[in-house]
Amino acid sequence: MLDYQWKIFWANLDPTKDSEQSGIRPVIIISVEESNLFLPIIAVLPLTSFKPGRKIYPTEVFLLK
Repeated sequence: MLDYQWKIFWANLDPTKDSEQSGIRPVIIISVEESNLFLPIIAVLPLTSFKPGRKIYPTEVFLLK
């Protein structure tokens, strides 16, 4: 069985709606493998870079390299 959950991949997030991030961006796959194998949709979390001086909000997680 393939194991993609919790791995980072590049994904094309177009088309977008309103203020959603667009373009090719790194994402973490969060959906479970059983659903990844049988469903046409995969749940992902888009990642973004950190800029010094930017506030980290309670809903955000800072990942170290």
